[in-house]
Amino acid sequence: MTKIIKTLSIDVPKGKEVISTIEDGKIILFDDISYMKLPKGQWKILSIENNVIHLLPKSKEIAINDGWIQ
Repeated sequence: MTKIIKTLSIDVPKGKEVISTIEDGKIILFDDISYMKLPKGQWKILSIENNVIHLLPKSKEIAINDGWIQ
């Protein structure tokens, strides 16, 4: 079983709704077609709770090696 150790957490800008990640997990797209570049690497959305986006590295191997999951 995979255990999540940490996530990258980013606040959703006020008045925006998250649609998806684009450009292979490098950018988050919002409902008004605006976007936010993510830190270096490729990310996937784990969850969105209380206006906070929780992200994990897109590669399971990187997530394990860098201590995000075990």
